[in-house]
Amino acid sequence: MDSVDVTYEWTVGADPRVYRSRTIRLFFENPVGPVTVRLKVNTGTATGCAAVDGKEVMGQKTLVVLPAKEAPVFGDYEGYSLSDPSRKYTIQIRNNSLLNLPEGCTYNLRDELKIGSTALFAYSGTFDPAYGAGSLEGKAVLDRKDKRAIVVEYSYSDPKKAVPGTRLRDKFIGRRK
Repeated sequence: MDSVDVTYEWTVGADPRVYRSRTIRLFFENPVGPVTVRLKVNTGTATGCAAVDGKEVMGQKTLVVLPAKEAPVFGDYEGYSLSDPSRKYTIQIRNNSLLNLPEGCTYNLRDELKIGSTALFAYSGTFDPAYGAGSLEGKAVLDRKDKRAIVVEYSYSDPKKAVPGTRLRDKFIGRRK
């Protein structure tokens, strides 16, 4: 059986390192503005019955690394949960908290969230009766074409409604106010 070796070369901004894995994850502790990420893929050559000449493909994308507090996902969204589409309410996504999701609950997230350009991943493993619900985890994603539309998929434990240890799942669909 013939095989083709594929190599990857990633460079990030002015960083002299070259990353050679198929995928990379980027993390920036501080806002740095525009950063160009380049990828060069070389398919190598194959011999034998399916001889193939190698190809080299290059691409690049410029990312703008902003301060976390300026993430596009932060804001107030009016919408509904799939568990009760007839009931509209507003959630608030802030740089350190998630308010009114599930409805009536508050989560102080501090270091328990990850922010992307159009998404937020949140986790809170603690329970405080003041929050209104137990542990929460979920992701909020802005629509690619309409950045005012958001979908938040989440699960949580609610000691008032469920058997201990049971997680409730729901989805909030909303629009920036």
